[in-house]
Amino acid sequence: MHSIFDGRGVWFALSGALLLAGCGGGGGGSAFDSGAGDGGGSPTAQGAPWTWAKIVAAEPGSVRVMPLGDSITVGFGATAGYRFPLQVALQTAGVDSIDFVGSSTVNSPVFLPDPEHEGHGGWTLADLVFHDGQGLEPDSSIEQILTLHAPEVLLLHAGTNDMFEGGTWQESLPRLRDLLERIHAFDPEITTVVAAIIPTADPSVNLLVRWYNARLAELLAELSGAGQRLVLADMQTACPTFVSGDGTDVHPDFNCYVKMANEWAAGLVALGEAMPQPPVLQPVVTGVTATASGFFGAYQPDLAVDGSGLGAGMYEGLHEFDELSESAWRSDLFDIESDLSNDSVPSSVVAPYIQLALPQPTDVSLLEFWNGRQVTTGNDTWVNKDGILRVEAFTSVNGVDWVNRGLIPLTQGPGRQWAAGQEVSVDWHDVSFVRFEVTALQVIPPPPGEKAKAQVALSEVRLRGLPTGS
Repeated sequence: MHSIFDGRGVWFALSGALLLAGCGGGGGGSAFDSGAGDGGGSPTAQGAPWTWAKIVAAEPGSVRVMPLGDSITVGFGATAGYRFPLQVALQTAGVDSIDFVGSSTVNSPVFLPDPEHEGHGGWTLADLVFHDGQGLEPDSSIEQILTLHAPEVLLLHAGTNDMFEGGTWQESLPRLRDLLERIHAFDPEITTVVAAIIPTADPSVNLLVRWYNARLAELLAELSGAGQRLVLADMQTACPTFVSGDGTDVHPDFNCYVKMANEWAAGLVALGEAMPQPPVLQPVVTGVTATASGFFGAYQPDLAVDGSGLGAGMYEGLHEFDELSESAWRSDLFDIESDLSNDSVPSSVVAPYIQLALPQPTDVSLLEFWNGRQVTTGNDTWVNKDGILRVEAFTSVNGVDWVNRGLIPLTQGPGRQWAAGQEVSVDWHDVSFVRFEVTALQVIPPPPGEKAKAQVALSEVRLRGLPTGS
């Protein structure tokens, strides 16, 4: 048994499931008495620089670990954030080989044993790759940071600020890939413990957080399989509900930071282990193009050519306004002829649709949807009460003859909240075109004599499948 502070500032016992787990294999021994050498019996990635046994056996202060990220790494909302309870846990466990490094000591009180970190409030993933100080502070690149501090292990919690960027949040995964690939190119011996980020107080931003974390696991498994030294720390599961520590929508309370410290400790225990691979899926169909239609005319929305529309609409949630974006499964605004309160679009009216053209005939096995609620703003005479409620799918081999595939069982989320990603298994063969018809969009009608207006949107659609005959 070892101890750590809980969220009330008192001590509670840690079971062997935390700091003592992950390195002893099935033999029952703890990581703290595994001794020197490769130790433990855990499966290790090829050439992994450290196992927990090596860290425990290393000289005091010899393993350089860098907390890397934004204001959550700084620890706003609590004294030193996760860094304080993590260092308490390591000390209690008798681990003195870790030297925390970085250029900052912000929010590090005098009683914190090792105050250095590389957390910077407001930084996005792009800032971690290269931060433009704009004359107010030194410019910084990840290569400069790594050169200056020579870390062997990184604790990376970043991406939260990207989720608040209405126009560029959809670039977060390419940014993360760039960051990890540059770290690996600079020094392939570095191991990065990457966090699935914690939620915020904003439910629309949390939809993006869930989207980011779902894609994050895929990316880490891919890069790990290509030889990068990566470990996943699931902070979203550790802190599923946000409680503010300082009145902001972003910085959690001490209780969450303690749970984050536990996840980092488990991540350090897992150093040297191979990243678990996600379930084997057919690849995402790329090169998809799309058109969309409303009730009173056809519209050509801006759509991602890779078949992964990511929002860029006109309103909230996954429909953040961004004139420059090139990705959204949506129609333009269209008029709805309806005079009934809380009415849905009549099924007798031709439904608006979004039609995808695949680059070649494909056997589709899986649909991945993100279906975000939206409410229009800026015009008090009309509003969407809810977003998409029903979607019907059709496929075609030629764009003329269509096969009705039935309703797609999407959910809106409880209490008119946002629904997280949904996967729908299908068995569609030799498909060249897919059409999604929106047949139930609730509206609050306008005053007499005016038409209700609405916009239909699927926040993201990905098709998985293989070319026919492959």
